[in-house]
Amino acid sequence: LSRLGLARASQLLKTLPSIQDAEMPRVLGQMLLISQHAMQQASGLFGARLARLWQEIHWGSLLTMAPVWALANARPQLLEQWQQRVLVQGEPTLRVERELLGMRLLPICLALAELWRLPQWVIQGYRLLACDRRLLVRALRIARDHQSP
Repeated sequence: LSRLGLARASQLLKTLPSIQDAEMPRVLGQMLLISQHAMQQASGLFGARLARLWQEIHWGSLLTMAPVWALANARPQLLEQWQQRVLVQGEPTLRVERELLGMRLLPICLALAELWRLPQWVIQGYRLLACDRRLLVRALRIARDHQSP
């Protein structure tokens, strides 16, 4: 905002298309709620310990699901089918994603996060989820350890 200026930022926001809540795809609304929940969780878990990075934590955790927002807005039926097949019917995620999207969802999210230049730790999170889950588990264990600085 300091680079753009408040007047220019306000002008840009006014040019963005907006839709009413009733017109928003249900799946997009769910993804936005998940993002808001992640933002609140991150602020509660890390806000006190990393107070200097409050804004980075706030916006990064909110924007972590942003690549899925695009899919939920452009093709809400795909995510609804994914939810039905994976969460309700218990089909394997890998097979459902390949049938619906032609590939895994995580590489798509990673590519969008890099293209949109989301915070580096969001990109690293997608890399860990897609390629190195063991390292992610280790990092989460360290983060949960209250004795560690």
